[in-house]
Amino acid sequence: MNGININLNNFPVSQLDQKLSSGPVIVGLYSGPDHYVVLKSGSGGNYIMNDPFLENGGDRNFTDTYSVSNISLLFTVSFN
Repeated sequence: MNGININLNNFPVSQLDQKLSSGPVIVGLYSGPDHYVVLKSGSGGNYIMNDPFLENGGDRNFTDTYSVSNISLLFTVSFN
């Protein structure tokens, strides 16, 4: 689809840093029904995200609002 691939496999959270090193990761959160954010960068629990739910939700520190333990799903995104 226009050079964008979304891998809908559910990866374990233990692979988050590895997957994020290759590009953005969409994460589903336990914090609410059907809520997703995009992790753009980071490692070791320190991540920068875009969150459409939050006012001015771009380039926010993930742990200011959520915990890594809130992550229920991981999807990868790649560009061709």
